[in-house]
Amino acid sequence: MPPRSWSAFHVAGCPPCIAVPADRARQLPAYQEGGRAWLEGILACDCVLACDHVEVTTRLSAQNLGAGSSGTDGSATDRRFVLTATDWEAPAACQLREDQQAELRRIYGGDTEPGVKPSASDVTVFVLAWEVPDGVQLADAVARTDALAVGCGGLRPLDATSAEIKRMYVRPTHRRRGLSRQILDELEFRARSQGWFRLRLETGPAQIAAIGLYEAAGYRKIPNFGAYQGHAASLCFEKALDQDRAPAARGEPAGDA
Repeated sequence: MPPRSWSAFHVAGCPPCIAVPADRARQLPAYQEGGRAWLEGILACDCVLACDHVEVTTRLSAQNLGAGSSGTDGSATDRRFVLTATDWEAPAACQLREDQQAELRRIYGGDTEPGVKPSASDVTVFVLAWEVPDGVQLADAVARTDALAVGCGGLRPLDATSAEIKRMYVRPTHRRRGLSRQILDELEFRARSQGWFRLRLETGPAQIAAIGLYEAAGYRKIPNFGAYQGHAASLCFEKALDQDRAPAARGEPAGDA
């Protein structure tokens, strides 16, 4: 794993991450050709990924993104993202899902989601992304209310070998930092752990950034499936996960919330 002062990028046509020192990121030809949006956009992680995926960290500093991060008291600080499994009914998870649904209702002028709403009874994997101070364990940050839940995503089984991604969301204040891709990668990791090697999802035509994220991550557009069939406001995607990349055993980060 590279030191945390490095940045790792997903480059179009190159599946592995490319790690480079953060202070050299803007010297990359691909970055110079694409401009600032290349680094901050869908194809760039701007993160350091732990090789065992126990913890996914992102440096939120002026050196990396040209914008600092603030603590809960408004003071500038280095912070990182920690991704962890949680219960569907956890208060932080409920709040993020409520925020996501409110945003979608504003975009589409009401609740347009077809079919059965996801719930604790059918979503068996749910992931939260927390922003915590660098060097502080998640449990300690939660205990002192210095952890902020900033993103989420879940998996609803479709059959023995496939699942649907539900309730993918990142707070507007934390977008353009590669966090959506990190959550998606984590969901794919956990899907493999469950023996699900085909993931499907539904999004809408007005969610351009989400469509770009999924396409960049290897999802292809498919005919609408299940309850989305015949629903003009639904766009469905699918990805076959590489079964040869079944994850090795790992532990959860301390302080799962």
